[in-house]
Amino acid sequence: MIFFVVYMIGPFVFFPTSVLSLGAGLAFGVWPGVLYIIFGATGAAVTGYVTARLLGRSVLRLENFSWSEKLFSQMEKRGFIYIFVLRLIPIVSFDLLSYAGGIAKVRFNSFILATVLGMIPGTFAYSFLGASIASGNIFIFITAAALFLLLVGITYYFREPVKRWLGLAS
Repeated sequence: MIFFVVYMIGPFVFFPTSVLSLGAGLAFGVWPGVLYIIFGATGAAVTGYVTARLLGRSVLRLENFSWSEKLFSQMEKRGFIYIFVLRLIPIVSFDLLSYAGGIAKVRFNSFILATVLGMIPGTFAYSFLGASIASGNIFIFITAAALFLLLVGITYYFREPVKRWLGLAS
């Protein structure tokens, strides 16, 4: 329960969820870690989304960013795909995307489904890496680290094409 509560207050304190995700794999193992991360991160996403829906643009001042109005406009039209792709290829921080989804009034069901589906690859990579540290097996650790680095590399490689595709390129 403490893990979930800490994860869910993350949007208010901007705590790096990567630390919690690695910790989940380390403490609980790969598959329980994945499950706990998905529940915790989904709770954190809902916290940010609901806060933004209730308080609107007063939650975050995003007007200073050149991409913000374009992001909100596109999210209002194609919320599911925007949330899904930006969870999969994190160009925008997790908490910021949750707030943006709420401000843009993305349908709640679409927001949750896109969030969960989009975080699965990263969730597995973090949990596997954390669990591999706990295993003490160097082969498992190297495999997990390689998978993690591959995912980071894929994310980095696709950042600019995704920005262009989503209409967020400067």
